[in-house]
Amino acid sequence: MKRSPLPALLALLALLPTGPLAAQVGVTPSKSPYRDILYGNSWTPTVGILGGDGGPLGLSPNSGMTYGVRFDFRFSGLLQGWAGLEYMDAERMVLHPDDSLVNRFSGPVPMSVILPTVGLQANFTGPKRWHGLAPFAAFTFGAAIGEKPAQDTSDFDFGTKLVMAPSLGTRLFIGDKVHLRAEALWYMWKMKYPSTWLNAPDKEPTAPPPIDLDGMEDWVSTFSLRFGLGIAF
Repeated sequence: MKRSPLPALLALLALLPTGPLAAQVGVTPSKSPYRDILYGNSWTPTVGILGGDGGPLGLSPNSGMTYGVRFDFRFSGLLQGWAGLEYMDAERMVLHPDDSLVNRFSGPVPMSVILPTVGLQANFTGPKRWHGLAPFAAFTFGAAIGEKPAQDTSDFDFGTKLVMAPSLGTRLFIGDKVHLRAEALWYMWKMKYPSTWLNAPDKEPTAPPPIDLDGMEDWVSTFSLRFGLGIAF
């Protein structure tokens, strides 16, 4: 009767070293590119560069610097929220609606804007960082409170507007409690212009008015690069 080789093969496999086989199962924790983000709350002072052209009439704040501070709190590994306060040291053009066409605009002139905001952030790597990086997408919602420059004697005032800002960025962790933050934002607000600007200028009645009916309102997007230093706890 012919004996089956199966028992001998099983015995041989049992005697083989197990180290090389175990190495194929996965990466050991000490060699993994992922590390836990241990702390969910943080304070982050920020500074940013503001771009943009001010919209069709150049009257939206643009081209300056931003300074702010934010407090982040974690809902889960994926989601976190924040509340913040930001100051824009910007500039804009001035429109003189009753002047001649060639003298219609002057500036730019300085303009400051205060932005109290809240927001929601989605972390692509969840509660972990990859090689120290934690990329994210976020959405900011709040108010933009702008001053009226003394040089603007027209009846236009930026006033207080709803502001929204989608953004993409990343955090770079240089320790469990300290990270650097880099973010690209697109601030958006709705500009509204006075109905008196529908009239031709007094000094040049044959010139077109500053705006038409379709141009009384428009959404303006202003780009910003923002950087911060986060301290977690």
